[in-house]
Amino acid sequence: MGEFGIPGRRYLRKGGDERTHQIHIFAEDNAHDIARHLAVRDYLRARRDICERYAALKKELAEKYPYDIDGYCCGKEEFVQQLERDALKWRSK
Repeated sequence: MGEFGIPGRRYLRKGGDERTHQIHIFAEDNAHDIARHLAVRDYLRARRDICERYAALKKELAEKYPYDIDGYCCGKEEFVQQLERDALKWRSK
């Protein structure tokens, strides 16, 4: 799917409408994007409460916007931006 909104990224999906995998690939010198993606991953693994809130939001939005990926993405944008800020702050401790 090319960069899919993030310059320098290669984004792949598997599973079609029943998506099973998402892969984000960055060049190894793209430390900024690699660090923020790994920080979010690790933060969600460490903070079950946040992970569950994010999962609930995604389920709610998937039901509300089953055929509207833009509506789905807009619905989680604020949460994801805060999640990333919190994850990077947590990582830097």
